[in-house]
Amino acid sequence: MKTEEIGRLCLWTIYVIFAVSAAVLLAGLARIVFFGWSPPSFYYYVFSIVILESIGLLFLWMRNTFGLRTSMKAVTYTSDEEINNYMKKLISSGSTLDIVSGRLHWVSEDKTVKKKMIERAKNAEINIYLPGENQIAQELGMNGLHIHIIPSLGRDQHARFTLVDKNRPGSAILAVGCGRIPKFIISEFYEDSYPQVVALARDYINRLSEEERNA
Repeated sequence: MKTEEIGRLCLWTIYVIFAVSAAVLLAGLARIVFFGWSPPSFYYYVFSIVILESIGLLFLWMRNTFGLRTSMKAVTYTSDEEINNYMKKLISSGSTLDIVSGRLHWVSEDKTVKKKMIERAKNAEINIYLPGENQIAQELGMNGLHIHIIPSLGRDQHARFTLVDKNRPGSAILAVGCGRIPKFIISEFYEDSYPQVVALARDYINRLSEEERNA
């Protein structure tokens, strides 16, 4: 059994235990209120379990939804709309953004993202690295974004990521996406805790820039 399947089984087990405990608790409360029942001592243990499970489930949900971690944030997105909303927030942060992409379909298919990128380019430096020219890249280039065509990006499977504040040591944030909807995961690495990971992304972008100059 795969690790993911084991994790899913454990999670459903917790859900079942919580549901059974909650049902026992509610039934007991009904008997106390309507029939004056005096519950045995174990009833209060069930009550404690339900409260603790509720807090635990709430924590798991918040950690997955908001990425509540001290050094790395990993959040699962279930739709293109959720991913694009995240990207608009990411674009709004930092004074420089370096985006390594394939076709920029997430921009061409959502006008609000395109608008946000064009607006942000007025106050920030945005570099986009693509394997080839296309219509959306031309449009963005005409509106202040820096488009870099790197043919080697289209030859093999390459990383797709966004690096924020590349030139501010200690403050950079690396966002890497992987998977497919409805289980698309975006992980954020903060340079103060993952300097090696961010350094690899920075070196990769510098190599792409050098490749472009030598072309």
